[in-house]
Amino acid sequence: MQQLSNGTLWQTRLFSSRHNRIVLLAILVISLVLGVASKEALATSHNEPVNGCYDTNSRGLRYVDTGTCRNNEVALSWPSMSDFIALQVALADEATQRETADAALAQQIADEAAQREAADAALQAENDALLQQIAGLQAAIDAEAAARQAGDTTLQAALDDEIAARNAGDILTLANANAYTDEKFNSSIEHTNTEVAKEADARGGGRSM
Repeated sequence: MQQLSNGTLWQTRLFSSRHNRIVLLAILVISLVLGVASKEALATSHNEPVNGCYDTNSRGLRYVDTGTCRNNEVALSWPSMSDFIALQVALADEATQRETADAALAQQIADEAAQREAADAALQAENDALLQQIAGLQAAIDAEAAARQAGDTTLQAALDDEIAARNAGDILTLANANAYTDEKFNSSIEHTNTEVAKEADARGGGRSM
């Protein structure tokens, strides 16, 4: 608190709070920031009431009778200077407690964020490992499919060769069988013709006798 010459204003500062949800408390805190009063008001006994007018435009506080408040001022009163000082102390304590609570909450939030970030990193690492495993399995499946395809192609070629060889063998066997049959058939016919001729000759000779 700073005291100046007669007719001048004095100022007082309080800790600011980020959680002033009660309107009256907010007004009191604002009234104490850059508040002003006359030198005579400072000399007031601690047991006498303290009155003032809070300027909503300049955020200044004039320690005067509330009946002199202007249109842009709000009348404020305290039972005594002691109460006024006690209020300042209480507000400062409240601000300190809230700042401490804010710091603790901020630390909790930071810790929670760090834990979540670590958990996210671990989960991402697990996902990456799974993706790598999936990629490895897919590569193995592709390799197996390629090997099977190559095996199937080789087997099909072998089957085709076997079928061609068997077809060629069957054709050759059939040709040989036909040739053998024709030879035997022709030989049989020739033998039969010979026998018939002999029989005919024999019968012809008997008639001439």
